[in-house]
Formats: sequence, structure tokens, C-alpha cells
Amino acid sequence: MVDYSMESTYRIKKRKYSIALILYLFMLVFDLPLLPQITIMTPLSIVSLIYLMWNKRDTAYAIRYTQILKLIAMWVGLFAFIALCTAVRLLQTNQELLQISNVAGFLLKNSCLLICTLFIVAFCRKMQYNTSDLLNIYIIVGLIQASIVLLTAAFPQVRELTLQILRSNTRSELVFRAIEDMSGVRGFGFSSNLFDLFGYATSILITIAVACGVFGKRILVLAAIFMIPMPLLNARTGLVIAVLGVIIVFVQYFRSSDMLLRKIGTGIVIGISGVALIFVATFIMSQYPSTSEWVMDGIEETKRLVFNQEKTGIYSYLLSSSFWFFPDNLLELIFGAGSIPLYLINRNTDVGYVISVWQYGLIGTIILYVSYFWLFYRANKSSKSELESSLVFFFFVAFAAFSLKMDALGINQASLIYFPLCFKMIYDANVGVFNNANSGNGGLTK
Repeated sequence: MVDYSMESTYRIKKRKYSIALILYLFMLVFDLPLLPQITIMTPLSIVSLIYLMWNKRDTAYAIRYTQILKLIAMWVGLFAFIALCTAVRLLQTNQELLQISNVAGFLLKNSCLLICTLFIVAFCRKMQYNTSDLLNIYIIVGLIQASIVLLTAAFPQVRELTLQILRSNTRSELVFRAIEDMSGVRGFGFSSNLFDLFGYATSILITIAVACGVFGKRILVLAAIFMIPMPLLNARTGLVIAVLGVIIVFVQYFRSSDMLLRKIGTGIVIGISGVALIFVATFIMSQYPSTSEWVMDGIEETKRLVFNQEKTGIYSYLLSSSFWFFPDNLLELIFGAGSIPLYLINRNTDVGYVISVWQYGLIGTIILYVSYFWLFYRANKSSKSELESSLVFFFFVAFAAFSLKMDALGINQASLIYFPLCFKMIYDANVGVFNNANSGNGGLTK
């Protein structure tokens, strides 16, 4: 694969990547539905914690150089705030289970995310992987899932088998009903969620491949095209975010590159890739008319919104007052109501910002989003190349945009990609600074 660690140096690295890490990330990112009624993230988080406790030196380096303790401090303070608000509400409500589940869910989801992130950084240290190695591994993970998506698209029997496994093992009633009502649309691949979160995660993988191809080895753009069927067949939201990512990468590249020949070469690659993409998308859509109609409806709805400011389809919900509503009680607005509105007032919304306010209040929501923006800011400051800075900016934009569609906070398929990558960038930058400052005087080295 390609080394992107230096902006001006692109070379093939003859490195064998750990199959164990590839399988770990594949199972973790896509939360493979292999266990009945339990997410595979739970046992993987336990294994990760055992590894961190056993390999104390790698763990100590990961904690020290990622600056993750700053994020943990913010989240511990927020947890104390949420727990206090919950304790007060328990004195005034008979919805004890909802309130306690909200606190426990916050603790569990964020703890697992931090444990898995630390494990990935610590394991990369042990294997002497840098950020570019981790990017390459995520591309491999995306290619594996893309292969499964194409396999399920080509062979209906394989698709039915993967859906049957998901149907049998899912712990979500919503996912179960969605599978039953699919009618040939979506459901291609193997993951516990083949809907919007799947699209969000796969759009990140596509953007990573595009960025590595543009700033590194051009052939990786073909890897991105190979991954396009993942969101194309499963999540229109993912397509929109992927297009956004490609635009950000290309703008950053043409803005930063001074080499005319390289720009011309990249332009040719973009043109060829665009033709190849249209061909691939047209062929796939011709095989699945219902999916094609669903995708084209989404494109038409987006065009009406952008060019005519007309809210149709999904936008008629997302951008209407029916999805943007907050607690009427001032104290609940500020401190949170302790659960999602569907459980409290039997009214549903998909908007992540709204859901967060209901759960944690304005205070908790602001702290949570500030903690995420802090991560993106620190990763951007630590980035050592235009590749890394363009990806971090994309992570930020994608997170902010997807939160309009769904709750993007906590552990999910996408955060298990950008959290480890952002902290790995911070780690690599801090290790480099520390080693330079302590070279020759007995300082710790990587």
C-alpha cells in the first residue's frame, strides 16, 4: 500500500498488515451480527480492555500521546452532570427504567468507544504502524465489505442468507421491521445496520480511499469506485456524504498542489474515474429497478431542495417543525428530559441535535459537541500533510451534517473509523515532537 506520512513523499510500502487487526476492525466497524441479541462490540471491547491491561507500556504511551485524558475529563464531568440530573428526576417521575437506561447507555457507549480507540492506537504502536498504515488498513476493511455487498447483489441467495442472520440476531425491533419491509431495496452487505449509519461509515471509507488516491497512489481511486455500491445500494445519505467528501478532497488538493503535471494527471484520473463510476452505477441500477427508483427519487429531492428551495420527500420531514421540537419545560430544555422523545411523549424525530437535547439538555449537548469539535481541532493541528488535514475537515463536516439526519454521538460504525484515526494523528504528532526534544538525552522513544 502507500505511505502518506509525508506530503511530498509517496512510495509503496512493502508491509504486511496484521490480519488480526483487519478482522478486528471489520467486525467492530460493521458490528457483524454474529451473536444473538448482543452487539459484537461488547465482547470486542472486553478483549480490547484485557489487551490494554496486559500491555501496560503500549497503553501508557497511547494514553500519554493521544491526549485522550482531556476528552475523558470532559466526558467524566458530563457523566456526573447527567447522573445528578437523573437523580433529581427520579424523585419526580415514575419512569425509573428510562432514566437509568439513559445514564447507563451514555456510560457504556462512550466507554466502549474510548477503549476500542485506545486499543487500536496501542496495537498500532506495538506493530509500529503510523497513520498512513491505519488508513491503508481501513481501506482494506472497506474493500472486504464492498466485496460482500457485490456478492449479495449478484446472488440473491447470499443476500437472503445474510439478511436471515441479521434477522435472527438483531436486538433492534426497528431493524427487524425494516428488514421485513425492505421489498428489494437496501439490505446488501453484512452488518448489523445496513441503513443510514452504514451509509455514513462507508462514505468515510470511500473518502479515505479517494484522498489516499489523490494525494498518493492513483490506483486507490479505483478502490473508492469499487466501494461505491455500499452506500449506493443501501443508504442515500451515505451517497450525499461521500460526494461531499470527494469535493472537499479535490478542493484541498487543487488548492494546495503546485505541480502542474500532477494536477493534469489527477484531472485525467478524475475524468476516467467519473466515467467508470457512471458505468458501474448504471449497471447496478439496471439490475435493481426498485433500488434505482429509490436512489433517483433521493437525487430529485436533493435537486429540488438545492435549486428550488422546495422541501420534498425526506427533506419535508427533516427540515420541518415535525422533526425539530424541544421540551416545553424550561428545566428539561436546559438539563434534559432523560430519554428520547419517542419514549417520553410518543413523538419521533431522527435529528441528532434534537435527540441529544431531549436526553442531556442544552448544557449536556453543548459539552458533548464541544468535545467532538475539540477532537477534530486537535487532529487538524496535529496533521502532518494535506491528506490528513483534508480528512479531518471532512470528518468534521460529515459529523455535523449527519447529525441533521440521525444521532451521530457515541459508539457507532462511523465513530469507530474517525475516532481512532484522529487520535492516531495526535499520537504520531506528539511522539515526533517528544522524540525530537529528547533525542540524545535518554528520553523515551517510540
